[in-house]
Amino acid sequence: MLGKQYIIDHCISQIKKESEQTALRVYITDALKAVVENTAKIGGGVTMRRRYADIINNVPDDEETNEQAQKRAKGIIDNMKAKLNSLSGKEDADDAVDESVCNIDA
Repeated sequence: MLGKQYIIDHCISQIKKESEQTALRVYITDALKAVVENTAKIGGGVTMRRRYADIINNVPDDEETNEQAQKRAKGIIDNMKAKLNSLSGKEDADDAVDESVCNIDA
């Protein structure tokens, strides 16, 4: 049988390994992006605006307006309401979730 300490050490080792791999991927993609941007400037081409790190960490675009951000947040909240309603067994969204908790317009 595996002991608790072995499992803890294994988890820590895996987390460290994954973060090292992610750091390497970010470093390599940033370096390649710099090379491509320099080459594109010479040839008059365009490149990706977002970094790999921003994509894997789900960072929204800088050009997102307040209305777009509110719409995205409202979609996330509506999705969570639907999940909570399905877990609680209530079909009517008005009865299951308190609207004042989820109101982003206030």
